[in-house]
Amino acid sequence: MKKRKKIAFFIDSLGGGGAERVTSVLCTELTKRGYAVDLVMLYDREIVYSLPDSVSVFTVDNMETNSLYAKLVRKLFDLWERIRFRFYIPLLRRLGCKSYAKHNETSFYFYAKYALPYREYLKRNPGCTAFGFLIRSNIALLMAARGCNVKTVFCERNNPIRPDMPRNIIKLRDRLYKSCSAAVFQTEEERDYYTKLRCEGVVIPNPIKDGLPEPFTGERRHEIVNFCRLNKQKNIPLLLEAFGRLVTELPDYTLRIYGRGDEKDSLEALARDMGLGEAVTFEDYTSDIHELIRDAAMFVSTSDYEGLSNSMLEAMAIGLPCVCTDCDGGGARMMIKDGENGLLVPKGDAEAVYAAMKRIAEEPELGKRLSANAVKLRGELSCERIADRWEAVI
Repeated sequence: MKKRKKIAFFIDSLGGGGAERVTSVLCTELTKRGYAVDLVMLYDREIVYSLPDSVSVFTVDNMETNSLYAKLVRKLFDLWERIRFRFYIPLLRRLGCKSYAKHNETSFYFYAKYALPYREYLKRNPGCTAFGFLIRSNIALLMAARGCNVKTVFCERNNPIRPDMPRNIIKLRDRLYKSCSAAVFQTEEERDYYTKLRCEGVVIPNPIKDGLPEPFTGERRHEIVNFCRLNKQKNIPLLLEAFGRLVTELPDYTLRIYGRGDEKDSLEALARDMGLGEAVTFEDYTSDIHELIRDAAMFVSTSDYEGLSNSMLEAMAIGLPCVCTDCDGGGARMMIKDGENGLLVPKGDAEAVYAAMKRIAEEPELGKRLSANAVKLRGELSCERIADRWEAVI
């Protein structure tokens, strides 16, 4: 019996998020095509996306590191950690350094903590194709793969120039990415950033998940929606500001935001401070989000940077009129043809977001046109078509 080709996806975790959803889709599609698929995660966290039963899941904490070399490196790392906490960090405090993150995630940290178990996994699976999703998993994977007989593919899932990422991580990423076998980007803008790659780089947009509800065709509720991870990247304060202007003119409109994140409490407080009261509601992440929002008035995204937003694609696919900022990363401008299948506005411009929302609210025919054209993405970005392009990379 012919042995199935092994595919391994390396990712931080499989909680809610765009890269995580794409990974789950690819696991499912490639399993259907006869590949043996493993999922290897940095962190042991809840898996919120479905996976085929045949997919084996590993986390760093439960992966074996039995070689003498690995045990020696781990002992040296543990010694360094004790020295760091007893002497190095106290010294930084005395010198007035308030940020320790850039001193924590060093090359040695990544190698000892993550790359060693990754390396032993790769040695047990020679000839496999290893896809790295998200920056920390990519760094650990490429460190681990040196000298192993595997094909490494790094997958950029966000704007490469990220203000939220420590500079030492960015430098480490850019140095290591030169050693990969292939690269996959969501947008051409992402690909253009990496000018020193020695490998082939292809642009593959995200797939639109199967099972989305059919587009709504009746009279829409006067509710504006967004669903995303609640962090600074999404710039929800801008959305609140723009909505605050709109609701003074159209008081029957409400705003409902679905998601989790470290800014949720502060955003709820900001909405109260802005006097928006019951007009704005924050909801938890939910798996039936598309059914809940399919008849909403519009979807509005105010991100400062994105790769290719899955929430934007899914909102378009179910026929929601969409307003999106033309943010860094290029995903919105790649998919939205302004005035045809959505409205594209400058990033950071609350007045432009407000004006676009008001247009859709006051021009029903515009909303219908945007909706009808947006749903065409369903065919263009079906899971089967996108999986074909990923399979070509393998």
